Amino acid sequence: MGKLLLLLLFIFPCASRSQTRHLTTANGLPDNVAYQTLQDQQGFLWIATDQGVVRYDGQLMKVYAREQGVPDIEVMQLVMETCGRIWLRCYDNSVAFYDPVRNRFVSVSAYIALAGLGHVKRLRALEEGGLQIDLERVKLIRRFQRTL
Repeated sequence: MGKLLLLLLFIFPCASRSQTRHLTTANGLPDNVAYQTLQDQQGFLWIATDQGVVRYDGQLMKVYAREQGVPDIEVMQLVMETCGRIWLRCYDNSVAFYDPVRNRFVSVSAYIALAGLGHVKRLRALEEGGLQIDLERVKLIRRFQRTL
């Protein structure tokens, strides 16, 4: 019986096949250049593009640009903390996080600039929670508490 089941699995591959959908400006993307994608805990697909960041629910796209708090429209990196907070880093090294209550991004670039530690090179979510910001001039770990 076990050999028959194994044989049937080889003869008849799984019936469910995943669908591939190509997203372009024709579907609602603000630009066809995408740097990174990220799926959040609610199942939304976030897309970093040359013209802002997009939240896609499988049917509709919501574009976040300067009017929605994105500091620079060319979004290079997306990171999700273990608590689910979405962060972005832009081409001009600005950094912001998504506030789901206000449905907009909140920039923290002024705080980083005040510290005078140089340009942001990379963001990284820490396993124990929080966010690491790799800076140009120093190697420091900066944690933004969950109260932001």
